[in-house]
Amino acid sequence: ARDYLSNSQEVPLVKSEGVLDFRPNFLKSLHDLITRSVADFDLDPNHVRKINCEILENDKESRAIFERAYEMIELWPSWLKKMFGDVVAHIVPINRTDGKRLDGAAFSDHNLIGAVFASIEYSAPFPELALNISYAHELGHNVLMIYQYSQDLIIEGEKWVYSGVRKTERPVVMAFHAAVALAFMIECIKCL
Repeated sequence: ARDYLSNSQEVPLVKSEGVLDFRPNFLKSLHDLITRSVADFDLDPNHVRKINCEILENDKESRAIFERAYEMIELWPSWLKKMFGDVVAHIVPINRTDGKRLDGAAFSDHNLIGAVFASIEYSAPFPELALNISYAHELGHNVLMIYQYSQDLIIEGEKWVYSGVRKTERPVVMAFHAAVALAFMIECIKCL
């Protein structure tokens, strides 16, 4: 089934079949929508180019790693598992623009809350474990972004402070994001 945006540049959207919908036509639809939204939403164009529409089409090993990492969410504490289910709508595989896979990179974007963009850390002893921890990390960012849209959490968010996570000076809002993401990762790791 296809839905269409009601604007002058109609973008056919393919309905998702779930959080791990890696059908090439769905990922291509998401890629096209985000590509056309880069200017409107002030998105980082590099994020769009990293969406890998073919990574899982002929790569059963990668698909299995994403699926095992997703299944491991069942081991998380019930509150964290529920939050993931309530917040994350899509896990989107990413790669580099040159076609090489990123090694364990992940990101979220404040214009695309509910999406977790991630790649597999193939060099890790247990890549599904590393990917699962990335899911928790990005969930922390997504949750904090939702809170940021609903209320002011930080006064003087651009003020620079020492970030214990990065061990350097950063804007307070970025240091806060790092602390929240780390807290979510710790809660996840305690149960794995």
